[in-house]
Amino acid sequence: MANELYAISYFIDPEGRDTYYAWDSLATCYLGFNELISFREEEVDVIIDKKSHNQEGRIYKRKGSNNFIKIAKKMSLESINKFYDFLLIA
Repeated sequence: MANELYAISYFIDPEGRDTYYAWDSLATCYLGFNELISFREEEVDVIIDKKSHNQEGRIYKRKGSNNFIKIAKKMSLESINKFYDFLLIA
């Protein structure tokens, strides 16, 4: 299973570095084990001006926007180990 996940999400960037991101598999694990990740709430806004070219859709912190999202904090070593145990053993 781990090999399949790696193959699906394998990515080579233009500079030739191999990278792997566990975002999708971590989000899936969170559905069954929500104690793995803790969150903080931030007030944000989104750039919607088409004149801003490559900035359109960018999210940035802005107090007073009344748009709140939850952002995952850094995982503890214990949570990381539980994630890999679930991913590779379960």
